[in-house]
Amino acid sequence: MPFYATPYIYTGAVDTTYTDKPAVVGAPWAHWLFETLQQEGLQSPMFAKEFSDWVRDSPSLGLDIGRVRSLYHWADKVAVDPILGIRLYRRMEQRALGILAPLGWHAPNLREIVNITGRFACLVSGNGDFIVGPSADNSNNQTMTYRPRAHTIPPNRHQSLAVTATVVGSIREIMRRPDSILGLGLPRSLDKTAISKALDCQTFDNGRDHELTIVVNGELLDDPIGGRDERLYLVLLNHAVAREAEVNRYRGLSDDIGTFIRAAGFNKAGITQFCKQQGIHPRELQRTLAAQGLSYRQLRQKETRDMAMSMLLQSDLSVSDIAAHLGYAESASFARACVGWFGRSPSELRKSGLLSGTSQ
Repeated sequence: MPFYATPYIYTGAVDTTYTDKPAVVGAPWAHWLFETLQQEGLQSPMFAKEFSDWVRDSPSLGLDIGRVRSLYHWADKVAVDPILGIRLYRRMEQRALGILAPLGWHAPNLREIVNITGRFACLVSGNGDFIVGPSADNSNNQTMTYRPRAHTIPPNRHQSLAVTATVVGSIREIMRRPDSILGLGLPRSLDKTAISKALDCQTFDNGRDHELTIVVNGELLDDPIGGRDERLYLVLLNHAVAREAEVNRYRGLSDDIGTFIRAAGFNKAGITQFCKQQGIHPRELQRTLAAQGLSYRQLRQKETRDMAMSMLLQSDLSVSDIAAHLGYAESASFARACVGWFGRSPSELRKSGLLSGTSQ
């Protein structure tokens, strides 16, 4: 009996559902993004420095979404292009989709492609999730709503557009039918006319701030896809399930560490206290994290860095108050940390307004 992925129907509130799940961009997708931004001329020395550790170490489970969102915000500000997300999508390579690419090509039908995307997209781009459900117009159509996860760094519209355009293009290519996608619902911050022309797809205002909605043709959902390999599909599906379990284990541990770091005062949160709270030996934790290309120090730095950027750009607190909140005894130490993270001092970062007004 073939094992098919089942649709995940979202029923809870966004904040309570997604805030506690660390978001990670898969390594192949992150590699593609860096290469594409370089090809588009949208990289800078500051970001080359900021991401040098990831480019050097290339952790197998990818890159924290806060850092990727910062990069998208910067590219959005520099490019000033209504279809930036589509420009990036057009340079997409199949390897960036990881396991999703071969799974889609060997799926039995469009319905299963939709379900696979809803379940396993988190293995590629943890920026958000595709929520699969029936169309609101009582037709047989299916909807795939892309919902960014909550994070101290707000989502970027073109990051969501790049992910959604990739799914639209992949489904059309696999089905070999442009009408497999009937429409794309967009937030008001995106240019519906420009995107409709670029994707050759009907667009509409979905009335939401961050979500994008793909409308899938219900008449084609159960049409069989020719030229597929059922045996290969099952092998790939089992691999995806195992990978999903691996990522979930990492996310659970990372979430526990992140919660502890935020509660214990960021820079003050030591590994010994965390391990005592969890009842594990520090060496055991270090070995577990090292297997994922991580360390406790990196996770603590990530939480501190993300909160620093959020507080500097989205609050009126003084630099000294922010430094104290993040566990720094002196503002000068916090300033040196900011220069190391962002290539600029706290006051320079605040004046730049890197993320101000870009929460779309």
